[in-house]
Amino acid sequence: SGADCRSASWVEVWRPVEPHGKATVRVQLVELTSEVPEDPVVKSTLESFEDLLSEKLSTPLCHLCEDLDVCTSTVRTRESAVGNLVVDAMRAAVGTEVGLLNSGALRADVMYASGGSLTVKDALDILPLEDVIVTLRLSGAVLRAALEAGLCRFPAQEGRFPLVSGMRVTADAGGPPGNRIKEVLIGGDELDDERLYTLACTEYMLHGGDGYSPLQDCQAVLVDAENGQILPEIFKHALLQLPGQRRSLDGLPELRP
Repeated sequence: SGADCRSASWVEVWRPVEPHGKATVRVQLVELTSEVPEDPVVKSTLESFEDLLSEKLSTPLCHLCEDLDVCTSTVRTRESAVGNLVVDAMRAAVGTEVGLLNSGALRADVMYASGGSLTVKDALDILPLEDVIVTLRLSGAVLRAALEAGLCRFPAQEGRFPLVSGMRVTADAGGPPGNRIKEVLIGGDELDDERLYTLACTEYMLHGGDGYSPLQDCQAVLVDAENGQILPEIFKHALLQLPGQRRSLDGLPELRP
């Protein structure tokens, strides 16, 4: 009944024996302090679930042959291998021309050392939010405005910093906010403000989250949140599809010049 299970509601219902009688309900708020005795049956049940969850979370997804930097100071200020890995997997899963993800979706804030395994728990630490991926059709002008929105607060470590796939973005970090993009290449061609493109992003971004309000001006939502895939599941699936028995992550996506 309370946040973090600090309290519970004890509900008692009395039903009268006579027909058409009115039931009586009494609700009592119980503070869950150390004075409340543990219920051995509930405790045993919880421990069994904790053991099962711990086993599943410790399942290795892949072997790390290189350090994987998921530090906030990295992913929210510059291109990163893990950012490329996640947004490339997202775009490949839905088959769009380009992908765009707010760096705030990556939360682990840790450096995973080479030589170890990346587990299910690690993947969920990296992407703890169940972001739903939507597919949009939008003009080059809207895409450009979205990228400008993602870079307008740089060098502040904000979750709006853009992670991109399928495009190469050149920007002047010292330029005036809203006019920092110098060049965007998609498939080797310059971004055409009049042309329509397909984009993968999160529902959160579509609704203006982390400053991405320009995406609300897209021409069409091709796949909405009700039918979209979940980003953490996409990421885990991509790791499980790595080649080899150990599924070694030894060729992290290169930082694109």
